[in-house]
Amino acid sequence: MIKWNIAIGLEVHIQLSTESKIFSKAKNQYGNAPNTQVSGIDLGLPGTLPILNKRAIEFAIRLGLAINAKIPTYFLFVRKNYFYPDLSKGYQISQNKIPILMGGYIPIAINDSKKYIKKIFIHHAHLEEDAGKLVHTKKNAQIDFNRSGNPLLEVVTKPNITSAKEAISFLKELHLLVRYLKISHANMEKGEFRCDVNISVSPLGSSILGTKTECKNLNSFKFIEKSIIFESKRQIALLESGKFIIQETRLFDSKKNITKKMRIKEHEHDYRYFPEPDLLPVKITYSYIKKIHLLLPELPNSIRNRLKLEHYLDKKEIEMFLENPQLLNFYEKLVFSVGLENSQLASNWITSMLLSKLKKYKLSIIDSPIKIHHLSNIIFKIKKKLLSNKTAKIVFDNLWITNGKSHIDDIIHKKKLLQINDINIIEKTVNEVIDSFPKEIIKYHNGKTKILDFLFGKIIQKNKKANPKKIKEILIQKLFLKKNAN
Repeated sequence: MIKWNIAIGLEVHIQLSTESKIFSKAKNQYGNAPNTQVSGIDLGLPGTLPILNKRAIEFAIRLGLAINAKIPTYFLFVRKNYFYPDLSKGYQISQNKIPILMGGYIPIAINDSKKYIKKIFIHHAHLEEDAGKLVHTKKNAQIDFNRSGNPLLEVVTKPNITSAKEAISFLKELHLLVRYLKISHANMEKGEFRCDVNISVSPLGSSILGTKTECKNLNSFKFIEKSIIFESKRQIALLESGKFIIQETRLFDSKKNITKKMRIKEHEHDYRYFPEPDLLPVKITYSYIKKIHLLLPELPNSIRNRLKLEHYLDKKEIEMFLENPQLLNFYEKLVFSVGLENSQLASNWITSMLLSKLKKYKLSIIDSPIKIHHLSNIIFKIKKKLLSNKTAKIVFDNLWITNGKSHIDDIIHKKKLLQINDINIIEKTVNEVIDSFPKEIIKYHNGKTKILDFLFGKIIQKNKKANPKKIKEILIQKLFLKKNAN
């Protein structure tokens, strides 16, 4: 059996979140009535001239700085000529030989581990205008030009991705990065972050890439993964049966989980690129790049390292906070309030208690009735041994029921939840439980150590407010003394 290399290259279209379109003052918005946010420039009407949106340049440079790309001090726009119904001008203003970003990389984790990092290399990233949208009905196809002229930054990787898993890891990292850079909302359902996947297979050890196919317009991580798996298997099956791969553009059928032929793949010369005559070449100064660099926010990898090394959070917690910047902001403010030494306790209360409530009632962290000062007060009382974890949860539930309006001290007083630390009271309860279960005590002394948890649970049932740590200390001490006495 021949073994095969799989080479995957991605073309990721990121819609930039500028207020207006890339070459006109028409609004860059989603969800408006069809053809209500279109200017003559977007349609290429006679007598109209494009004007470059400076904000789109800034957003592209932000990404370039974040991925260590080369940012040329000079670049230009070209016309990419092709006919399609949603392309009103018959050409697209794009970039070709001199794009705004060259090179760079994004590191990804392999096998859910940070021990082995792989760099996915970027070939380039270029700015271009988006096309319109075809809306197919049973009777006809209608065109909505609202999207026409929206600013796109297309990130093109080198084909050093070798599996669907690597591709998804890269895309998720890029998706996270553009949101932290605040250059795109990257809502995949709205088409603000979509991907074309180029796949080729070749015999293992070959330095020559096989004939590639391109799967277009994928806007779901799940569909991207399934399309890569299907298409690579399809190509391998064709080659093993002695057939050839045709360079073509394909579409993914999400109902059947297969790719289908769309059209023969164009070559570069088919687009007849030539410089855009209505736009001057753009020059960028080093001082302008430096100014943007100084305003960059903390990036995901830096946050990961800080939460791991300073806060001692595990990978699952870190990734959950990173995926939700508002939740991360809530957590960091809580840690600032309770102190870094209580970071794990703060994370536990957010991830276990608070998030389960928010999910149940379909609320965001912003709408949460439990605020930072509530959790800070609860954590403070736990650390001062005024509340146990169990009684603290009762306080939390009562706060939630009253929409955060009750005072914590009032709840503790009303429910009589103040933790008991009096050794004499705790010792009395421990003795009562030991005396009630003589057979279990014998089993414990005969080596069945799990009996300790049983006895501990019985003590908690009798006195829910007793300090759990002191219960365990006294219980072990009493059992030890009882064994020696016998």
